[in-house]
Amino acid sequence: MSDAGAARLDLSRSPNRHITFGVGARHCLGSQLARLELQVAPGTLVRRLDAIDLAADSVWKANVRTRGLEHLPIRSRAA
Repeated sequence: MSDAGAARLDLSRSPNRHITFGVGARHCLGSQLARLELQVAPGTLVRRLDAIDLAADSVWKANVRTRGLEHLPIRSRAA
């Protein structure tokens, strides 16, 4: 991969290798903020909503290396 491609944004490029927060010189400066938001957001939602129920079955990612939810549909009422 050449550095010339990093100078422009092309959302339709193919192949589109997704590298999430990147590494080294291309490491995302906001990655720590994103991780903090992921720690704070669930607790905040639970405190602000009166009732949380599953609206449908959860869907897990098919990738074995990155275990996690793909979808978690919920139904809620504000407190």
